[in-house]
Amino acid sequence: KGELMNKKLTPKQIRNMAGFTQVDIAEKLGLSTTTYVLKEMGKSRFYFDEIKKLCEITGFPIDKVEI
Repeated sequence: KGELMNKKLTPKQIRNMAGFTQVDIAEKLGLSTTTYVLKEMGKSRFYFDEIKKLCEITGFPIDKVEI
């Protein structure tokens, strides 16, 4: 687990590790599920406020997120 702490995580990895579904996070971010899925797939970009809120929801520090 130590080496994982130094690694940057994608929003998808963070969501999975925190035990949330795409639907859960989409709702919490005020996005449609389709929009959120496109962001996770890299087809649409995450905005800083979305990443910040994802971190607040999951408890992950923002400096661990790979954007």
